[in-house]
Amino acid sequence: MTILIRGIRSFEAEGGEAATITFFSPVTLITGHNGSGKTTVIECLKYATTGIFPPGAKTGGVFVNDPK
Repeated sequence: MTILIRGIRSFEAEGGEAATITFFSPVTLITGHNGSGKTTVIECLKYATTGIFPPGAKTGGVFVNDPK
C-alpha cells in the first residue's frame, strides 16, 4: 500500500510535491527525530480510515485543511 502526503511540512518533497510512503507487509516501522511528523502520519491514517479526529481536534478545523 502507498500513501501520498501533502501539506505536512515534514513530508514535503522537493518543489512542494506530495511525498510518498510505501507500507510493507506484515509491518512498517515509522521512525524519525522528535517533531518529524510520525504521530501526524498515524493520526492522518486513523482519520482517513475511521473518520475519527485525533484528541484535541474538537471540530477537525485544526487538523484538516481543505484549501477549496
